[in-house]
Amino acid sequence: MKPVISILLEQQASKIGQFERNCVEESLKLAILIVSEDLKLRPNADAGECEILEVLAMLFNRKKLYYKGAKPNWNANLTGLPEVRIQIINTFRSAKGFSVLANYLAARVATVHFPSLDILHQLLCAAHDVIPVSNTVMDGKIKALEDDIIRLAKSVMRFLGNASEDALKKLSHDSLSGVRSDLQRIFDRLVPTRREDTHDFYAFWRSLTLKFITSQSLPLRLFGWDQVGELIGACGEMRPPPRAFIASGAGCTFVNGQYNFTGSTTVDGYARRGVEISYERIFTNPEKSGASKKLTLFRCTMRSQQKWWFLSEADEEQPGTDKDIDYYQHKSKQHEEAEPPAFGWVTCRNSGIEPPPTLRGIGLVVPTGEEFNTLEHQLAKWAIDNGIIELVLGDSVHREVVARSTPLIRFLASMCDNGETVDTASHRNTYCLQASHLQLAWKTCTSKADAAVSAEVYQLLVSILPSLPKDLATPLLTAIQKSLKDSTMKHDYLFEVAQFCSALATTNRPDVDVRSSAAKTGHRLPLLPDAIRAEILKLLWAVLTHPEASTLKVYDQLKNYVTFEVRVEPMGTLYRKDFLDSCKQALLSNAKRTTTTGEEKIDEILALRMVKLTKFVLEACPHVQAVSLVTDHAASLAVLLFGELTAFLSRRADSLHSPVIRRFSSTNASVGLNQAVALTERLEILRYVYGLTDRAEMTSQQLDHLWSLCSKPSDRESLMVFMANASSSETGTPEIPGAPGAQTVPNNTAGQAQPDPQMHQPMLAAFSDEVCAYVFQNLFCAANTNWEHLGEDAYQSFQMIYKSLRRAAKTSLTASDHALDALWKICLEAGNDEVAAQAMKDLLAVYSAIAAIDRKGSGEKSVWGQNTAVEGSKNGSEEGFARRVFECLVQVKRALETGSPSSERSAERCLLILNAAVAQSNGNGKGSVSAQIDPLASSESKIIDVLKTVAHGMRGQTCYRTITIVAKRTTPQNGVPPVQSSRGEKGNLASSSSSARMPTTIRFSLEVHPLETLSSVKEKVAEYCKHDAALVKPLSTSGRQTRDRNHPSSGDPSQMSLTTVSEDSLVAQLAITDGCEVVFLIANQPLNQSGSTTVGMETSKKTQGLDLNEIFSSDGKHGSADKFFDTLLDILEALPVEERMHSETSSSTKTDARKLVWDLFLAMPTNSGFVDLVRSAAGVESKSGNNSAMDHTPVDSMIVDSPQGEEWRTLLDGTNFHRSVYVMRVIDSFLQPAPEILTSLTPATASALQKQMYDDAAEFRSGFINSGGFDAVLRFFMDSGKKQTHMGNAFALRILKCCFFGQNTARAVNFDQEPPPSSLDESGKMLLRTLSDPGHLLASLTSVVIDNASVTHAAIIDVLQLLRLLFLSDSRMTDAFMSLPNDMAEGLLVTLLSWESRGNFSLANVNATARVRRTTQDLILMIPALSQAVFPWLIKALDGVDISSDSSDEFFSVLRQLVQGSGKATASVVSADHLIKLSTAVCKKLISYPSPTSDSTVVDFSTGVLCGSLTLLRAIIETAGGSPLNEGVEILLKALQVPYWSGFNNFPRKTGVLAMISSPLRSKREGGPNAVDRTLIDLMGAIFDGFLSSPEAGGSTAICCDRDSRQLGFDVIASAARSCNSGDGYLALVTRINAIIRTTAPSLRHHWGHDAFSDEAGTHSMTSTSKYSGLRNQGCTCYMNSVLQQLFMMPGLRKNLCSATVPSSLRTSGGGNRMKGVELIGKNISLQWDSGVAYPALVEGYNKETGAHTIRYLALQIATVRPQMDSSQGSGQQQSQQMYHDDVASFPQELQDEFFLSEGRPGRETGVFEIVPSDGLDGSGGEIVGESSNKVRQSDSDQTSRLKETEEEASSRHLLEEVQRTFVHLDEGVRGRCFDPRSLVEASGCLKLEFDVWQQNDASEFAMKLLDRLEGSLKRWAPENFKYLDHTFGLKQTKQKRCEECGLKVRAL
Repeated sequence: MKPVISILLEQQASKIGQFERNCVEESLKLAILIVSEDLKLRPNADAGECEILEVLAMLFNRKKLYYKGAKPNWNANLTGLPEVRIQIINTFRSAKGFSVLANYLAARVATVHFPSLDILHQLLCAAHDVIPVSNTVMDGKIKALEDDIIRLAKSVMRFLGNASEDALKKLSHDSLSGVRSDLQRIFDRLVPTRREDTHDFYAFWRSLTLKFITSQSLPLRLFGWDQVGELIGACGEMRPPPRAFIASGAGCTFVNGQYNFTGSTTVDGYARRGVEISYERIFTNPEKSGASKKLTLFRCTMRSQQKWWFLSEADEEQPGTDKDIDYYQHKSKQHEEAEPPAFGWVTCRNSGIEPPPTLRGIGLVVPTGEEFNTLEHQLAKWAIDNGIIELVLGDSVHREVVARSTPLIRFLASMCDNGETVDTASHRNTYCLQASHLQLAWKTCTSKADAAVSAEVYQLLVSILPSLPKDLATPLLTAIQKSLKDSTMKHDYLFEVAQFCSALATTNRPDVDVRSSAAKTGHRLPLLPDAIRAEILKLLWAVLTHPEASTLKVYDQLKNYVTFEVRVEPMGTLYRKDFLDSCKQALLSNAKRTTTTGEEKIDEILALRMVKLTKFVLEACPHVQAVSLVTDHAASLAVLLFGELTAFLSRRADSLHSPVIRRFSSTNASVGLNQAVALTERLEILRYVYGLTDRAEMTSQQLDHLWSLCSKPSDRESLMVFMANASSSETGTPEIPGAPGAQTVPNNTAGQAQPDPQMHQPMLAAFSDEVCAYVFQNLFCAANTNWEHLGEDAYQSFQMIYKSLRRAAKTSLTASDHALDALWKICLEAGNDEVAAQAMKDLLAVYSAIAAIDRKGSGEKSVWGQNTAVEGSKNGSEEGFARRVFECLVQVKRALETGSPSSERSAERCLLILNAAVAQSNGNGKGSVSAQIDPLASSESKIIDVLKTVAHGMRGQTCYRTITIVAKRTTPQNGVPPVQSSRGEKGNLASSSSSARMPTTIRFSLEVHPLETLSSVKEKVAEYCKHDAALVKPLSTSGRQTRDRNHPSSGDPSQMSLTTVSEDSLVAQLAITDGCEVVFLIANQPLNQSGSTTVGMETSKKTQGLDLNEIFSSDGKHGSADKFFDTLLDILEALPVEERMHSETSSSTKTDARKLVWDLFLAMPTNSGFVDLVRSAAGVESKSGNNSAMDHTPVDSMIVDSPQGEEWRTLLDGTNFHRSVYVMRVIDSFLQPAPEILTSLTPATASALQKQMYDDAAEFRSGFINSGGFDAVLRFFMDSGKKQTHMGNAFALRILKCCFFGQNTARAVNFDQEPPPSSLDESGKMLLRTLSDPGHLLASLTSVVIDNASVTHAAIIDVLQLLRLLFLSDSRMTDAFMSLPNDMAEGLLVTLLSWESRGNFSLANVNATARVRRTTQDLILMIPALSQAVFPWLIKALDGVDISSDSSDEFFSVLRQLVQGSGKATASVVSADHLIKLSTAVCKKLISYPSPTSDSTVVDFSTGVLCGSLTLLRAIIETAGGSPLNEGVEILLKALQVPYWSGFNNFPRKTGVLAMISSPLRSKREGGPNAVDRTLIDLMGAIFDGFLSSPEAGGSTAICCDRDSRQLGFDVIASAARSCNSGDGYLALVTRINAIIRTTAPSLRHHWGHDAFSDEAGTHSMTSTSKYSGLRNQGCTCYMNSVLQQLFMMPGLRKNLCSATVPSSLRTSGGGNRMKGVELIGKNISLQWDSGVAYPALVEGYNKETGAHTIRYLALQIATVRPQMDSSQGSGQQQSQQMYHDDVASFPQELQDEFFLSEGRPGRETGVFEIVPSDGLDGSGGEIVGESSNKVRQSDSDQTSRLKETEEEASSRHLLEEVQRTFVHLDEGVRGRCFDPRSLVEASGCLKLEFDVWQQNDASEFAMKLLDRLEGSLKRWAPENFKYLDHTFGLKQTKQKRCEECGLKVRAL
């Protein structure tokens, strides 16, 4: 019967008809009756077993498909018939089946034949479902049914209760839990009528649970503890409701009171379950003269099915409706639906009054005397009587057990107060948690057990602590506190206590609402009572003050929690005061210990912690209380903290001078304490305490005492920071740091932490303004304050106090202020450079403010916001500053002369101050803008007088700045002709037509003067571009150097727009320096000039800082000009000499004092005294500029040994080097003045003054030479040598050059164009003839470059021009130059020929560097003797050339021209020996070149040296052939490890394209190549394989990686091939190319049109190392691919399938073939292309080594037209005509192609091909005619007529063909590739799978149907192959179904 019932219950009711459903239901009813009768036949165990009891369980199983329905979709419901199951159960009940079943089970309880738990589960579920839900009426039938079910349940209970531990181990926990749950559900439903039986069940449950938790098996114990949790929950659900509720705290006072239970009860006095409960309160309404009023507390189900509790006044007529007056309401959650919640009530808007009430339940709705006999009380009694707690926390404690026991312990804790009734005041429940249990729990924590166990116990204790009564909580917390170390205990449990406190803090976090947490978890978490909170705070404070507390990781967490708890009012005030008293006692004790002597050592770490705790307690106090605590007893707390601080400093001073203070604890453990940190933290706390109130202030005596104790620099700096912070009040209302308790519990009720409205108060000043002024003047500004070791924090403190005093007007702003003295001291003595720099800025700011007040007048309001009367004269600030600077300079000079160690630093600082002041004076710190031409100058003015105000560094041409000009030309608009040039034919501008031919963007370099106007720069640009200046407009500039950080501009400050800048602006004003880029617009139409000028760039801007021009330009009040200059010059001479090898553009962290002095000199006007001395020595009057020009002076009068030369010797004295350099700068400014200075004047005035300037320069040159100045400068230049810097040499060179060339010296507008060579005038020629020691001069010129790393480009050009002048003047000069000692000549030329850019990489700098190299190259090639000498030097230097250099073009160009003899005098400079050395050096340089590691690095891979080396190789080959290359080529071949091309002795026969190349060459060859040719051939191989070919290893590219280097590499190969005497070079090249072609892909060879010949030496197999091929997935066809690959790996199956033949007339296009390799030669095939078209081809060959076939495409036949038969011709004749298209785009070329047939070529063949039968066609596609052909066609026609097949057979045959093709490609294709089986997938559509073939299908289904189809096709077309599948392979299949329930197997029909 079981299989039948199983089949019936597996039916889907929704899918069968009504008749079938009736049949099923009737069968089920019959089955239940059969089972009932069978049970009756076996009343006892001896009667046998009911074999169909499992059928009964199946009939009762609600999960059966017929009852439940199929698994629904997301939008469909169950479709079963659960009511049929209920009918079956009722039928069983009607047949008294439950009674019989109870008897049956009772008789077999103690036997092995008791049913399994799964069967019992189904039986008990049916028993539960048959019990009536509402059984208020107790009739006989229901009572009998309940008796039967109780007997049934008790039989199960006896079975489980009698089971042994071993038997229980074998039972499934899920099944056990399920049966127990079924029993619980039964008895819970029976509780109204069978309460005693229900209590018996719970007693059984407790006994069974006890058996589990006392088992030796851990799984059973854990299962038992799970049952304990469920038992607690079940007892809680059975808890009777409270008998009454007491409401309190409501805003509506009449709501407060007792509400009594009014719900329905059972007969025995218990509250009825499952009905709505309500409570009522009736009281007398005083407003209605004693009338009663009824309030209800009830639960209402809303329309949304949510349950709400209401406290309302019910309407008398319609209670529970909208007419009720609701006062308070509560939206209940699931755990709050049973009874009214205590918290969380909400006031109703219309009737209620805030605040809402809280409820407290009292008593239980139980019969009198049963208050302590509820299930919960019975459970508690069971736990206490059986020692469950001792069992949990005993010796065998386990973490999982402890975790699962938490609900029980929490339950027992809640039972401590569970006994209050209405009638009695209080009756303690004895069965609850005991104090001994808590002591045992803590003992478990301190027994050093597992940390996880301890953590669980911590959480357990914390969770029950709020609900414990005082008599239990207090002993527990007292015991925990005693666990801390004291004199009576041997162990210290600090860690365990801290972990407990941490768990307590985590549970009661201040940022978590405990009530919301309780609402989520369902547990009531009462707030901590005051008594418990007091004990907890004591415990926490004991932990915080423990000596070892600093080692705790949870220390900060505990502090946060203490903060939270001590803010709970009203007791929080007392707690905070007590804790502060504890801190004060510790502070008092520590303050008395001022020494480290004595027996008892002080614990410094603990002492610091007590200080911190003092602040911690104050932060936890409200502001009012904190102020009160600080100010009580005459601010004793603040004084006590100060005393503790001084005691600490005294103890530290008395201790050993060690970096740490050792702390001594009772455990004798020493821990390091950082002194600086300890002091800083104490000072911060002292600042906090004094900042709380203004009634506690520090005195000057206290601060003096602290200052004396803090003698160390670090301590003093910390004290200064403290004083600065304490000097003023804080602004704003920042939150007090370290106050984590700001977050409080949001409920503002008693017992909660209250927020402090005054918590966020600003800190007040710690002392008065008078004390602050005292501190600043007597401590900070004291003369004995040493700033050598004070840092930035100290100076920031100085600034803060000073600003504070300025705001309070406590310090006068005068030049004699204490602050100025201190600032000067800090600037000069501070050891920190950052401090000194900031002090300099502040010092200048103070002086600037004083100067501003001076300018405004006495008594005006200053920038400091006060009225200040300034003492002194009008310029008191400038004179005061100058006096202080001068005094400092004098002191510095004396210190330098005495050798003071800090004198140089003081000099640098003083000079920095002076330079900064000068920069302010000149305007905005951007340079000497104000030191410029007087705008009032006229044409009548004298040039000497006009130039007096110009800065010394800007008078001559040395200050020119090289910038980059970008000229962008606009494109003319259509129809608008460009504007013609405004100048005539003689002008410098070309016509517009020539301008139009210039590029649209022009880049060139230009030299501009700082005092040159933007308009002048525009004129130069227009001149270069040959354009009208009116059509040129400046646009923008970039790369500017700005220093104005106080006023940063928007965007990038280095960029500036020039469109709105006045053209009268100076270059210096625009901050344009060397390397800047200026963009100009070259327009074709007139530009709109409106708005093109702005105000703000005026040349005469009134400065806001100090005006120091008068100090340096006149004698001043005290003769300051001469004194300053003399002093500065003395300082320069006194500074120690240091060799600075870095360039002038390189950065240095150390300030150069010399540079500072020179910057100062250059920024101010030239000293008038030096001007007069220089002009007087030259014999030129200073006050007249109208002397005659130089050409009026006779040349003969120029006598070098002039009597006036003594005056020049005095001025240019080598012992006073810097003074001499200053003099030379003055001389240079007169010899080479800068006319651009005058561009700011009107054109007429500028023209007149420029003429005076040129005349004065000519006159000065004549007088300078005549007076012996030239000889003096020459002597100074030659005598200075290497002793001094490049400055003097540079100016000496300029002066010498100007004396030689005079006005013929030309300046280039840009570096892109070389200047014309300068020529000597008559004076220069005379000077050249009178040179007395040219050799010394040559040595000096050479030393300028090679011995000075910071030499400028201009100085180098001057040196080269002078050298060329000397070389051309006398050939002996060249010999003298080359014979200079120490290879100076070689070093100079080699260095300059490869000169690289230094500093910035601007266009101007790069062009200047290139000009140096080009000038050196021209010098070498111009002088024959120099060319001969330099060649071996360059060969030797080639090895040292950096391969990454981009500056080697000129180096290799000189070598190339010398080799080729293309220079003017270089025809015979190169010998054969030199060529051999050069060849070897070039080859060595080539092998040093690395290969780029990847394509990405090619971009940054420099090939300049590589290209130069290849150019030299080509030049050597073209000049001398291969003779010099023998040694170098050998080096190349060995280093590169490439094959010798000369070793290819037998050049094989070529075919294809290369045959035409090699055949004429081979005819020239007679024998092997000679030695020279072999060298050239090997060089070709080395270059080709080593430099042009990529390495075989992946990841690298060829060494010649760019276009230029590759082109030069091929040029070298071509030159070598041409230089061979025979054609062997070309033959070797052809051989190598053929080998390359062989290794390429067939598609690439076809693209080249080349058919490679067979050559074993050059052939490389292309067969992949992979063993198998793959199938490409078509999306979801992995099921198909897996089956095909499995079948393919069976060799026998694969062979039989592929060998099966199908008639060719039936084979579809693209079918598989069985031929491969050589077998295909001569066959006609049809190749399919990517376009879908198949083309005929002929297989002509097969390469066994590569596996590729050679094919030739046949002519494509387009159409065949058969005309009607002509009557004049015979009947047997027939005419045919072939018609072809003239142009077929897709037709392939008629070339022989070699590729893999199974793979094809990219973009062409797909790899699909078919062998085409001849069918009367020959190899050329022609038709075979004749009688035989007619017979063949007739035979084929007859055969075709007999071969007919259905559509099903055709699809099966096509599937077979596709399988064959797939297997063939997998077998013959290139390994490692994949085949696209798309055609096979399409053909598989005939299999009619469950889903589409392109989707995922079952692989077994596909395999089955595929083999079925293949069998059908093979059986008809290839019977022999079919036998293999039928017999050998033995394919068989079976299909069956197996029932999971009964195991019945049913074979499919």
